[in-house]
Amino acid sequence: MKAFDIILILCAFALLAVSYFVYRDGSAEMGALVSLGAILCSVAFGARMGGRLHKKNKEE
Repeated sequence: MKAFDIILILCAFALLAVSYFVYRDGSAEMGALVSLGAILCSVAFGARMGGRLHKKNKEE
């Protein structure tokens, strides 16, 4: 894995942890925005891995 992939994974985990504490404090709107940030980090990581696997498995 490349460094950017590891950063995306750590960012997603950190944002999920932050969103838990924000929800627990009672701010549902802010918690939803933080959760959306975690989802976007996960989507970016999945797209990078999918593209890499697709290129690797491509028949030429």
